[in-house]
Amino acid sequence: MVFLLGCFFAVTGTVLMIYWRTRSTGVALLGSGIAMYLIFLGCIGFLKKFDKVTWQHEPPAQHFGPDQQASLVIYYRPGTTDQQIEDFVEHKLESYPSKVHDGTDFPDFVTEYLGLLPSQANGFSGSALTLKAGAHGAAVDSFVAMVQFDPRVARVFRDIAPDDIHLPKGERAPMRPSQQLR
Repeated sequence: MVFLLGCFFAVTGTVLMIYWRTRSTGVALLGSGIAMYLIFLGCIGFLKKFDKVTWQHEPPAQHFGPDQQASLVIYYRPGTTDQQIEDFVEHKLESYPSKVHDGTDFPDFVTEYLGLLPSQANGFSGSALTLKAGAHGAAVDSFVAMVQFDPRVARVFRDIAPDDIHLPKGERAPMRPSQQLR
């Protein structure tokens, strides 16, 4: 729409520049049409650079839940704060350059992510990741190793639904009072 409006201003301005009495109006319209389109392109470029355009993001996965099998189920250590978990997800799991938008995202082989409440993860805060079918190789192995050896991670389970993990009572994390209210 901005392009068409800019073209209309530019064409109208060019026509008006022919006659000497409307030359200044024509120059103003021509300049306005060109400037309007260039400013629009600049604003879109700025918004894309800072990842503020919504049409480039994939919609969140709606069908993945704790009753469905995940490739990796991550339990965080007891006492790990929500801010530390958010930092882990943002700076470790989503630290790969995105091919869809400027910024970072999960690696290409991760298809779905789900945050787990302590009531869904034996008292632990947790995350579940699903990898693409047939995702193997050095990149996947190094990603799993990075997750396993992070000091915030207590345990990592492979190829299991979060609801199917049953730990003995002694291995369950004690729930904080704030978690028991949920």
